[in-house]
This record gives sequence, structure tokens and C-alpha cells, in this order.
Amino acid sequence: MITEKQKTAIENAWIERARIRGYKPGTKQYARLQTEFFIGAMQTLQALRPDKENPTRLSAAVPPSWYMCLMTDRDIITGK
Repeated sequence: MITEKQKTAIENAWIERARIRGYKPGTKQYARLQTEFFIGAMQTLQALRPDKENPTRLSAAVPPSWYMCLMTDRDIITGK
């Protein structure tokens, strides 16, 4: 697992990137780029901390809220 502080730091990195680049929440572009950002973050966590019993299983280091929001087409930051 990652700590809440680490999770928040990654989420804040997205918020700052979106702000600097002028991405508008609620737009298709914002949703697509947020998805790409967090898929990259999840792939990194998966590579750094794979499940020891089954490396193909999603790592416990990946916050469930991230992939649940992606699977249900919700914003990862707001959950809406």
C-alpha cells in the first residue's frame, strides 16, 4: 500500500499539471488526460510493488478509488 500522503501527492501532481496546462475539469480532454496520467501512475506502482503471490494481479499499492473511478467514468479527484 502507499500512504495517504503519497496518494495525495500524486493526486496533487495531477491537479497542478492540469492547472498549469489549462485543462478544464468536466471536458473530454481533461477526462482523457487524467485517465492517461493515472494509468501511468498505476503502472509505475504496479512495477515497483507487484503482488508477491501473483505478479499479474493488481498491486495493493494501487489505490482502489483510482481504478474504480476509471472503471465507472468518474473524476479521480472529485469522485463525481
